[in-house]
Amino acid sequence: PAVKDDNSSYRRMLLIISLLSLLLQQSGAFDPTQYTNSQSLFSTYELYWRVNVKYQQFHVAIRANTLGWVGFGLGEYTSGGMAGSDVLIGWVDANGKAHIEDRYTVEKEMPLYDDCQSWVLVSGEETNGWTIIEAVRQLNTSDDQDRVIVSGPIPIIGAHSASSLDQLSYHDIHRSPLSVSLFSDGSDPTLIPIADAGTIRTQTFQLPWVTVPSSRTNYMCTSFQLPASTESHIIQIDPFMNSNNSDLTHHMLVYLCDSTTYTQSIMNNPQICYSPIGNPFSGCYTVIYGWARGSDSLIVPPDAGFPIGPNSFKVLTIEMHYDNPSGDSGRKDNSGIKIHYTPVLRPNDAATMVLGDPLVNAYPIVGNLQDEFQVEYECTAGCSGRFSNPEINIFASMLHMHSYGKKMWTTHWRGDVQLEDVDRVEYFSYDFQHFAPVKKVIKQGDRLNTHCVYDTSEIPVNSTVKFGMASNEEMCMHFVTYWPKLTVSNALPFSFCGYARNSYKFGTNRNYTLCGDPLGAVVEYNPVHQDEEDDGSPFSTPPSQCIVKIVEEIPDEVTDAILSEASLARWDIILAMLISWLLFVI
Repeated sequence: PAVKDDNSSYRRMLLIISLLSLLLQQSGAFDPTQYTNSQSLFSTYELYWRVNVKYQQFHVAIRANTLGWVGFGLGEYTSGGMAGSDVLIGWVDANGKAHIEDRYTVEKEMPLYDDCQSWVLVSGEETNGWTIIEAVRQLNTSDDQDRVIVSGPIPIIGAHSASSLDQLSYHDIHRSPLSVSLFSDGSDPTLIPIADAGTIRTQTFQLPWVTVPSSRTNYMCTSFQLPASTESHIIQIDPFMNSNNSDLTHHMLVYLCDSTTYTQSIMNNPQICYSPIGNPFSGCYTVIYGWARGSDSLIVPPDAGFPIGPNSFKVLTIEMHYDNPSGDSGRKDNSGIKIHYTPVLRPNDAATMVLGDPLVNAYPIVGNLQDEFQVEYECTAGCSGRFSNPEINIFASMLHMHSYGKKMWTTHWRGDVQLEDVDRVEYFSYDFQHFAPVKKVIKQGDRLNTHCVYDTSEIPVNSTVKFGMASNEEMCMHFVTYWPKLTVSNALPFSFCGYARNSYKFGTNRNYTLCGDPLGAVVEYNPVHQDEEDDGSPFSTPPSQCIVKIVEEIPDEVTDAILSEASLARWDIILAMLISWLLFVI
């Protein structure tokens, strides 16, 4: 490898990259047919890409309606906001020369310059008011100031200058997040191929046109009758959002419920509500999907499905959170979801459990002139020891807080041994919360400690922020979907394993462990804060060296790559490859 402290090797590497970049910029007009995928992030921003899995390379093109800078970002996988993103910035100067920079962010601020520049410029041009930048990098650059490009859905961000300035500046409204699968290595869950593909049915559940209240925070709940003629499994859930209301629809939770007085009162009848999961009489024990801006579909692994039918759940309830800071009145929404289900039952039922503070009744956060305030709630070994199965398999996770949230994670202990975290978000964003795929096995007797860290820098001293349902209140809830479904003694789903300050069974203002169902509190101490060590994330840590792989002789892989580019008629890239190799052998 070429490293920074090897002057001769490093200078030669820089010479090659410079020559490669110069040659590639001579490639002529942008040709979108050279890319296998494309996505319009918003009306003035188009993204094109292709992935060479064999050689682990990611090729990208940005086309944006600006004569200023353009940007592309890879977000933190469990978040998707600007903070914690790996960013590519490009522009074309007044002399027609293209430039790119590899940057990263740790706050909602100007992206910082990477110690190692991992992107290589392919070409850049300005045409009829549009700027086009093409670049390439490795999927994994071995640089902790970069995000690894992985198989399956990942959060991406597109942005461009609000003016014709090349200098990096605020993008104003010219920005959009999205969850996109940049490539698949075959390991991600998918509907096709599966044995029951021919039996899959779909049904869409949309809110009847509802007028969004003009007040800032509103939760609207609506129930729907599920297809219940045959026992079936839900195996995929897609968001079905009204794009005209993307500024109002903040997040959505979807529940499977029994038919109760509560669900009948809101059947096809949207009503302002509190979350049904905190109501022990709602009959809504299982959260099956969570959506927030930038979220994608939830695909259940082939081992399981969410049960519906005459002997299972018969009602689906949507809880929609509208955030209306401008106080708009008269606006209507009909967002919802689409489910894919099959009567060909899978081996196991899937379910959801809530960790942390499931009933949202923790003690308030107190302003204390510090930047952070941390709470910790435990799914105790005693509670997991009551699981009705020896182990469960978690396949999706959503970490949920509100606007003061800063970072959140759940540790996993087996006896005195700390295992890999169940899930973690280092750069929490209130606007980008979603179920993310995970693969974790939790055994009876394991301990799960959920940590929530809040930014208290703006809270006046001795003022408090309550835990509750409103946007200006807080939460600390970790939703995990898993199989096989756990049950408690009364056959209800095992929905909770966490902290409860108040108990329907034992009274208020005591630290209980909520174990199983809403009435299942046990007299067991639940620690509010144990000061577990936080190892944190290495993202943004400067690498000790910038590594560039150097080819000393032309192997079969290089000739294969040249032939691959030849099939796309990219003679500019072929020439660059050959000259780069010659520089090393001369």
